[in-house]
Amino acid sequence: MSMRPVAALAVVATLLCSAQAMASGRQNPLTLEEVVARSNLIVIAKPAKPPMRIEEVAVTDGTTKYPPYRRALERWIVRRIIRGRGVTIGATVEIRGAQDGMWLTVYRRRVIEQVNKIVLIDTYQARKSPDGEVERILFVQSDGKTLEFVAEGSVEALSAREEVLKLDSLAKSPPAPL
Repeated sequence: MSMRPVAALAVVATLLCSAQAMASGRQNPLTLEEVVARSNLIVIAKPAKPPMRIEEVAVTDGTTKYPPYRRALERWIVRRIIRGRGVTIGATVEIRGAQDGMWLTVYRRRVIEQVNKIVLIDTYQARKSPDGEVERILFVQSDGKTLEFVAEGSVEALSAREEVLKLDSLAKSPPAPL
């Protein structure tokens, strides 16, 4: 087996939903401290079955219907909550890719106006998980209705838990909305 399920999920999500957009972006690498600070919801979760759902968003300029925007929603089962509210332990949550609203705008401009914009993509490089470790720490932004990763790759190895807890205790962020 060449790829772990979580890594394969990230590759498939990128290929299905944002590969063209990723080619027109510049990376803005974030540290663990920055990812923790930007998250209003931090959970420990394991991949759900199926691990991903594809959602199509209609794109139109009012008269012409264009190919839909395809959004990958990663599916996770919440095991523990480190920070935030609005999810429950045992619940299956669907999380949008980072900066999903920006990607939708870029896609609409590309297909409707034929404009290709270069964008700044927030990214995070997680540490390698030990073989067999299924649970991950997820860094999420919640508006009370939707969940979205704070950066591309903001899924950390469970072995970083103590460091995340320490950073979380230092953070003075407000709790996630209900």
